[in-house]
Amino acid sequence: MPPLEHHLVWDADTTARLWDFYARHAPFNQQYFALTHGGHLLNLLQRHVSLHKRAILDFGSGPGNLFRHVIARKLDCRYHALDFSEKSIRQLQHDFAGTPQLQSVTAVRELPSSLAAASMDVVIAVEVIEHVTAEQLSAMLTEFKRILKPGGQVVLTTPNKENLADSTTFCPECGAVFHKWQHLRRWDADALREVMTAHGFVNLRVLELNLKYVTADPFGLYGRLRALFNPRHKRPHLVCIGSHA
Repeated sequence: MPPLEHHLVWDADTTARLWDFYARHAPFNQQYFALTHGGHLLNLLQRHVSLHKRAILDFGSGPGNLFRHVIARKLDCRYHALDFSEKSIRQLQHDFAGTPQLQSVTAVRELPSSLAAASMDVVIAVEVIEHVTAEQLSAMLTEFKRILKPGGQVVLTTPNKENLADSTTFCPECGAVFHKWQHLRRWDADALREVMTAHGFVNLRVLELNLKYVTADPFGLYGRLRALFNPRHKRPHLVCIGSHA
């Protein structure tokens, strides 16, 4: 009898198994967004967010892919990592032990975390919000407000108007239908602005862009040409920057 087709219900265990597998195997472990686009994101943030000597939390840090770009740019900041995968946190600790910017690493199973209230200047969540349920999203944004200092900033990235069906796959053994990157929801600029406003964040800027064309020299010829020939419908990334009131 063929397996009964069903939509996979993601929980902590199934999510951890998927990402533990991806972390161990190429090419998946070379496709993490923070690894491939983290440098371009930092180029953008350095125009909008002060990172110098700030306490920065990388929420959903994985094994430290964004941190690699922080180190490469020799950013003088205090970097803190948090992830729901203990294996990823252990890998980060192993790979970056003794790195001056690394201040703390935290593995969590649920929120709120053990991080102190009002302890962070900036929280960055790279490609996280498309992976969470509505309940988990509310808990996450509430946690950001708890740990941010007054006036602290939050940075979120997520795919822009993603067609979830394009990355849906099927397991012929068990019958499960699922998004291969475990995305649960589609975001656009209006929806992102709405949810951030509802959770009390202010001074919101929601940018639609293609991060790989965000260069360190945005006013150079290369940057101008990319902007000119990059029509709006080809901007696959959303970046939201907001402040804790």
